[in-house]
Amino acid sequence: MKSLILLLIAMSAAGTFPFIIYIALSTIFDNYISARFRYRCLKYCLLLYLVPFPLLKYFIYHRYFSTPKPLNGNVVISLTGKIVQTSTGFYLNSVGSLQKIFIGLWICSLSIIIFYKAINFSRFHRKISQNVLSDPEIIKIVEMLSQEMQLQHKVTVYENSLASSPFTYGTFHPSIVLTSLSDKNNLPLIIRHELQHIKSHDFLFRQLAFLVLMLHCYNPFVYFFFREVIEVQELACDENVMKYLSREEQRCYGYLLIMTAAKERSEVKSRITLMFSKNNRIFLKRRVKRIGIFVKPKIALNVSIIIFMISISC
Repeated sequence: MKSLILLLIAMSAAGTFPFIIYIALSTIFDNYISARFRYRCLKYCLLLYLVPFPLLKYFIYHRYFSTPKPLNGNVVISLTGKIVQTSTGFYLNSVGSLQKIFIGLWICSLSIIIFYKAINFSRFHRKISQNVLSDPEIIKIVEMLSQEMQLQHKVTVYENSLASSPFTYGTFHPSIVLTSLSDKNNLPLIIRHELQHIKSHDFLFRQLAFLVLMLHCYNPFVYFFFREVIEVQELACDENVMKYLSREEQRCYGYLLIMTAAKERSEVKSRITLMFSKNNRIFLKRRVKRIGIFVKPKIALNVSIIIFMISISC
């Protein structure tokens, strides 16, 4: 139990320290760091939160850099709380009843949350997937843009009367939902945005960020991390979309974000989907300000940030 807690704390620290560095430097050099680079930094933190690198480091050290010392005389070796390998397999030695209860409760809690989320998503999908889009013109737009963006996934498009922003969901079978707020005159802009989310696998990274939230719920920084992932995903998506648009189309895109957010009612949980726009005024203002602004990569700055984050995580 103690070893498990220490491992979780070490994983949490390994992800949190570079995240704090990321927040500090991205605030100081806000105008010189692109959203796409920020997204890569957050993916690195995500990896540290989820993969037990402290445990791997321990095994690598003892496998390649540690020299076993022979035992002299009668030496007592304590195996309490250790993972022991025998001829019949592995087991956790001398774990008390109270420790077993805590481990069981922790595993059960995570399992219940994951099961609840899976059931919710299944119900959500059944509700949404009742109306597959049949408009040949819109289907043609989706196929044309998918080909232009070299998208490998087959995308399903649904239509729904929800008074919410158009959105995307799904990892292996991605889907776009055009709601009642989908502006018919600007559908290519909306669809291009949603296809970019699919191309960047944003839904998968959103779910992994939520898994971080569950595993490290005791760490207050992971709540800021989760929110930052959601916001940077949208900013990075906007940046990628801007590459395909003219100056006039960029103005239409910003206007479309504002008008969609103004009409939206919260009928869809944002944690399940990737919304085209949402009525968060502060973040919306931040998105619109960055539209049409090309952030030229500062190689020296980006490399310095990467080295700093890797060093502090080690």
